Amino acid sequence: MSAQYGDTVTFKLTATATNYDGDTKITEYVAHDLPGQGYSNLSVSKVEVNGVELALSAYETGVSAGETRVRIPWTNTSTGAFLYTSGGTTSVPIVVTLTATVTDASDGRTNKGWFTWTEKTDDDDSEEVTVSSYKITIDKYDSQTNTKLQNAEFVLKNSENKFYNITSGVVSWEDNQSDAHVFITNSNGAAEITGLENGTYTVMETKAPDGYVLATNGTSVTINNANGTASISNIKGDETPLPETGGAGTIILITFGMIVVIVTGVLLVTNKRMSKEDI
Repeated sequence: MSAQYGDTVTFKLTATATNYDGDTKITEYVAHDLPGQGYSNLSVSKVEVNGVELALSAYETGVSAGETRVRIPWTNTSTGAFLYTSGGTTSVPIVVTLTATVTDASDGRTNKGWFTWTEKTDDDDSEEVTVSSYKITIDKYDSQTNTKLQNAEFVLKNSENKFYNITSGVVSWEDNQSDAHVFITNSNGAAEITGLENGTYTVMETKAPDGYVLATNGTSVTINNANGTASISNIKGDETPLPETGGAGTIILITFGMIVVIVTGVLLVTNKRMSKEDI
């Protein structure tokens, strides 16, 4: 799925936990989360067992080699009694919720999660999800000669009529066009607008190259799991406003059997002995 630079994404690692693995008594479960590049401030926000949020003292967190681990004791260390199953209950759900901030370090950010438990230490049953950010490339050219045009200026507007700005790698959307980031085409007639999530945007020309007529209608570009292109032409010496042409991203999506939603995203992790759940 997609996120813009600076968004907070939420991952949920879920499993159906039992008391025994065959004849082996399970004394603890450990949730593992291994993010790739392109995230910052990864943290555990909540741990739940059977729908009840655990106190911080009921589990342990740690980070090793970039991997966040959440250890959940499953039995009482003194008596050996199971902590979360009673009255004939033999299995309950575990949900570990983590949050992270999307950075501009990578446009294809992976996050891998899995569970281990007593006498199971590998990650054979892990699953991985990718969170991507996309860009719009402006292609500015002379409508008669196809010559690429330098020094054309643009701003970007989203579907809520707010204007794109970016500061220290974080995208924000401003009410006033005067606060928008201005993109200027280079000698190849190109400019890139980065850090975008899926959606429909309008590229607006605010200043034409010297000697050319300003294109006034705006160019619509739809981002749908792929980068987009805004092809915009100008003509010389004509006072008639020039409509703009447009382009859109194409769909390229690989799924891993998980769902990620911005702010309330989900990373569903199961294993061979845990039941899979649909979110």
